Parts: sequence; C-alpha cells; structure tokens
Amino acid sequence: MIQFLERQDIDVNRWNDVLKSSPSETLYAYSWYLDAASDNWSAMVMDDYQFIMPVPWRKKYGIKYAYHPMSVQQLGVFGTEIVSADILKEFLSSLKRHFKFGDYRLNSQNLFEGEIGFKTSDAINHELNLNNSYDDIAKKYSTNAARNIRKSYLGNLEFRTDIELDELLKLKIEHSELDKSTQFYDWINLLYSTVIENYGAAIYGVKLDGDIQAAAMFGFSKSRAIYLMSVSNSRGKETRAMFRIVDSFIRDYSGKSVLLDFEGSNNPAIARFFSGFGARALTYKRINIKPLNLRG
Repeated sequence: MIQFLERQDIDVNRWNDVLKSSPSETLYAYSWYLDAASDNWSAMVMDDYQFIMPVPWRKKYGIKYAYHPMSVQQLGVFGTEIVSADILKEFLSSLKRHFKFGDYRLNSQNLFEGEIGFKTSDAINHELNLNNSYDDIAKKYSTNAARNIRKSYLGNLEFRTDIELDELLKLKIEHSELDKSTQFYDWINLLYSTVIENYGAAIYGVKLDGDIQAAAMFGFSKSRAIYLMSVSNSRGKETRAMFRIVDSFIRDYSGKSVLLDFEGSNNPAIARFFSGFGARALTYKRINIKPLNLRG
C-alpha cells in the first residue's frame, strides 16, 4: 500500500536510512537536500518505508503541480532493494492520482517496458566507478582527453584543493548565464553549504596570480561524488583547466568505493568531455504528466 505524506509527516530518519542502503543512492533525494533545493516536497511511501518516492511541487492559480528543482538531476523510486517494474508502475499510478500536471524525473535504475501512461523522453547521465587504480582508469581516457590533460599542466597556473564555496559561486555567476540576482546567490549558497555540512564536498580549482580561473565542486553522498558545479573563465578554458581539475579528482579518489557522477548532458560537447574520462552513459526517464500553461 502506498501512502501519500506531506513533508511534516515524513519520518526523516527512516527516509534517509532507506536512501543510504539503496542501490540507486544519490544526494538529491535526502530530506535535507530536498528541503534546501525545492520550494515544497511531499512523498509517497510504500509498505512502511520499504520503498519511497519524493515529489517536489509548486502551486499556482490554486493548482498543485510537480516540478523539477534546479540542481536535482534525478529522483524517482528508491528502496533497500532494486525497484521492480511492477512497483515502479504502482508509484507512477499514485503520482498521476495526486498530480494532474507537471514534470518529473526518474533515476537510471527505475526501469520499465511498454507504456506507463505518461509522455516520456530520455536524458543521459555519465558515471565513472573510481574503485580501480588511477593507472587503470587513466588507460581508458580518450586520446583527446589525455592530450588536453597534458596541456592543462603547462603554464604557470596554480592548482588548488582549498577553493572556498564563495569563490566558486562568484566565478560561476560572473561567467555563466545563471541568474545573477542576490536571491539566486543566497539560494545556491544555502544548498551547497548544506551539502558541505552533511556528507561534505571537494572544491578544486586553478588560480593565476591569486585570481581563480576555473573551479569545480564535487558533492559527496554515501556512495557518490556528484559533479555539482563547474566554471571556467576565458583563461581557464584556454588552458583546459577543467581537464586538470577532473583528472586530479580522479587521481585523489581512485581506488576508493566512490562513483563519480558527472550528472551527464544531452549536449554532445559536454557528453564528450565526460565520456573522455571513461565514464559510461546511462539513460533515465523524464516524465511529462500533462502540459500546464502557467503564465504570469
């Protein structure tokens, strides 16, 4: 039996315990991450927390609709064991009963065949298991990635592993198309600070004469290191600094039980960057419950 629970009724300790032991464990579905990332979220729980499914939502014109928050790549159904296609379909039927409109993303282990009553599309994630030695992992780098890594070590850039979150965020806002408002900065700072306070994070970067040129944040969960944010200015791009950053992270965490989750991209150039390190492409489903025009 599936129960629909509002946020205040969720037993967060039991919820997070399920995630910790789930085969598809990921940062995005922990209660503390969803609290920081989403406007609101509720949940569907089966058989006394054997299986769980978070659903972020908003309301406009009196209509509650599912939505996908920024910096939350995948959600879906999680359990202490693999989620069968039948269990997944039960949850999706419940989702349709509670939300008539909106968008939702499953995780790459939420597999099914045939129709599920929703319009779906495929998205791509890239993952690299770091449990092998660095030498074994590096042997599978593409020729292009290996060449760019060598280039990234030339010049007088200073590699650093002690980049502050504030430095990363300021560089990202200055050199990307992200919302540059104070409200956005406060939100993303709170979200990533929450990651640091819980499982922790590594922020690597390069500097020139004390000024940051490129940086990336890897947020940890129990089993993963997620490539949450990266940015390079023109100098960082010219020197291929991000290749050095990712290669250095792989070197530091190789031989450990860590899955490097690049978050993936349907953009061919970005996907090529990830796959160049030997990461494998995994498909997950994006669900459109029903188009909803929410203008205004």
